[in-house]
Amino acid sequence: MVERNLSQRGIVDTLKTKFDVIAINMWGDREVTGLDGKTHTEKNFAAALKVQFTPTLMFFDEAGNTILRLNGYVPPARMQAALDWVSGKHEKKQEFRDFVAAREVPAKGSGALIGQPFFKKTADLRRKGKAKPLAVFFEQKDCPDCEVLHRRVLADPELRAELGRFDNVQLDMWSNDTITTPDGKRLPVREWARQLGVNYAPGIVIFDTGGKEAIRWESSFRVFHTLGMLTYTSTGEYRKEPSFQRYLSAKAEHIRESGRDVNIWRYADEPVAEK
Repeated sequence: MVERNLSQRGIVDTLKTKFDVIAINMWGDREVTGLDGKTHTEKNFAAALKVQFTPTLMFFDEAGNTILRLNGYVPPARMQAALDWVSGKHEKKQEFRDFVAAREVPAKGSGALIGQPFFKKTADLRRKGKAKPLAVFFEQKDCPDCEVLHRRVLADPELRAELGRFDNVQLDMWSNDTITTPDGKRLPVREWARQLGVNYAPGIVIFDTGGKEAIRWESSFRVFHTLGMLTYTSTGEYRKEPSFQRYLSAKAEHIRESGRDVNIWRYADEPVAEK
């Protein structure tokens, strides 16, 4: 984010002129006063806001209400869109996902979602009996970022093997098709995506075997983070370690101890570097 986004004049100028910007160390012990007037350590403040990734950007209005959050790294164009939406008070006129969709020009393509053999054809997402955890892929047609996810991330053999531990369902985030959600509600996909706060494609929301959301990933996908998100859920670590960032750090250290390098930005078509 620092190297790619904060080096762009438009983003920096918008932040300087239209926002008060505060940096919080999600593991820090510095004392901060939250928007509720209460005193916290940085790490307790981050935990109370359910921050799991770095970077996470949270936007608040003048009254201290949460307007938007960006979980994980997003490319410069989407960060600029977020800054313009919040600073322009568009939350009173248009949902963020509609604002983004109107700004992003779709690529010319087949007009269909990208299929995968591991996607399950079902409209009932409830977890019944000995059901697996559920990974819901929210995508859209003619989506360049979805193409990258499928061709350069989901092609990784280790990641595909881990997907076998899940029921994987692909949904068009703008569809009016009716589904039954993990908590038993019947409603159109686009309405469910709106209620979940899925703002752009692709986004992956993972639910545990009880139908409760465990984690979601909605930023620039790479193999390391996507695989980590899956194992974080399938192994049950999300119940013991509430911070996904801490889980990833420990996972990376374990990989290094085994003699392998860790490249968090690697795509599936790039080699795994050895130490």
